[in-house]
Amino acid sequence: MSEEINDLQKRIQELENIAREYTRLQDLIDYAADGQDLAHYMAMSALYVDPISRRITDANDATIELLGYPRNQLLTKTIDELEISADELSSVISADVGDLTDARMYKAVYKHCAGYSLTMTVHKQVLHHDDRQMLYYRLADTSLHRRLWRELQRRENDGFNFQKKLTALNEITLELSKIESFDDLCYQIVKLGMERLDFDRLGLWLVDAERGLMCGTYGVDENGNIRSEHDQSWLYAGRHISEFIMGKTDKPLIFDDSPLYNEKSEIIRYGWHVTVPVLHGQRCIGTLAADNYRRSQPIRDYEPELLRLYGITATHLMELSRSREQATALRVAYQLTNMLSEFITNIGHDFRTPLSIISNKAYLIQRSPDVDHRHSLATGIQEQVQHISGMVNRALEFVALQRSPSLHLAPVDMTTLLKSLVQKHKAMIDMKSIQVDVDIDTQLTVMADVAYLSRALNEIFENALHYTGQNGQVRFEEVKYPREIGIRIRDNGVGMDKDMLNRVFDPLYRGDQARTERHSGLGLAIAKSVIEAHGGRILVDSLPGIGSTFEIILSL
Repeated sequence: MSEEINDLQKRIQELENIAREYTRLQDLIDYAADGQDLAHYMAMSALYVDPISRRITDANDATIELLGYPRNQLLTKTIDELEISADELSSVISADVGDLTDARMYKAVYKHCAGYSLTMTVHKQVLHHDDRQMLYYRLADTSLHRRLWRELQRRENDGFNFQKKLTALNEITLELSKIESFDDLCYQIVKLGMERLDFDRLGLWLVDAERGLMCGTYGVDENGNIRSEHDQSWLYAGRHISEFIMGKTDKPLIFDDSPLYNEKSEIIRYGWHVTVPVLHGQRCIGTLAADNYRRSQPIRDYEPELLRLYGITATHLMELSRSREQATALRVAYQLTNMLSEFITNIGHDFRTPLSIISNKAYLIQRSPDVDHRHSLATGIQEQVQHISGMVNRALEFVALQRSPSLHLAPVDMTTLLKSLVQKHKAMIDMKSIQVDVDIDTQLTVMADVAYLSRALNEIFENALHYTGQNGQVRFEEVKYPREIGIRIRDNGVGMDKDMLNRVFDPLYRGDQARTERHSGLGLAIAKSVIEAHGGRILVDSLPGIGSTFEIILSL
């Protein structure tokens, strides 16, 4: 009689399990029929267990939902209270993923909070983190409704979602193609891959074949923030990705239970990991990798292929960016070579005349018995030496200004500064009878480095005096802009044609190409560098025979 009662109880329990399974199936079907995102069912259940006390230390939301226990109640239990029975199927060691002392998969029955049983496939591994060991359990529900979900998800992945991602990939390609800098491009590849293609975490690595290294660019930390990984590298010899580099395969490498690392190279979790090659023709120039650390979602069927296509896009754009940067570098090198050639030509010509004078006067000093004559010759030599020294100093000053000079900013009284410049050139002003007017607000001050600003204004003012004829006029004017102030230096001198106007700030350029006048050709280039170092800009307008107007614009 007792045996019949036991059979009846077992039968009742089986019917209850069937009823529960039907309810779960019905919920899933209704959920899918409403057009809801099936990602709700995708989350992987994970438990973290202390290996000594066997107590559960943490669980994700998917586990809470699966087993039905409130979090605070679940964290009071041991794994042995949940895992009713376990039958080991096989030992599984993940290849090329670190030292795993315990990594196995088995079937187990887990106890739901409501009292009924759930059949699970369990992946159990040892997790090393912060010098501690932790047991990691990944639970895969093998129930009928879960198998139905997998089939629904597979069909959804193969269709609508993948099509949406391909559309997003096309949009991303257009955005990335507008980026000039190679480093900025690497950053945006990681950023847009997360934001628009919905990858959990991404990392982009480049191959250094000469040293046998994979070198980091940008990746994603445990909190989902993009971080620079330029200082990280590792040897690829003996790793699976060496097959990419040797050209043996271009298929994605997929690991379902791979250790996931933090920036300290510590294992912080287990999950799936996909790596694809970044190929330029047959040559592997890097890899693009994705994992599921943050959201722990199972891998979608289309994700490896989507990542592979993204890698192809990245390759094309990275090589294009490198080509542009190389072309720019060559163009700059060419310009520098031309500038150096012009500099050597100009300096050679300018040095030849004073050096010839020095040589002749030195010869005459040796021959002349007259003391006064020898003194005059020595004075002439000293003048030529000072002229050469001035040219060298200007060249060195211009070079220093190209290296972002250190400015000491302070309020500068513009009226006082301009009057001091006028006084400095009083001899030339009087000699040419030039009228100089200073028409600016006597209270005007700007934040600037007074020495550098004075240097820039002096070059422009001296240029105006030089090219203004007898009885001409030079005028300083103030122009007000929103949050900016302009200082114009206007003259009625010889002016410039269009070709001269376009080159007037070029280093070593002089309108007097015959070089009959003693100017280095660096004055206006120095003025422009000074103003730009202040965050300002300098403009010029001119007409031949009418005169020129230079304008310095500074922020208030």
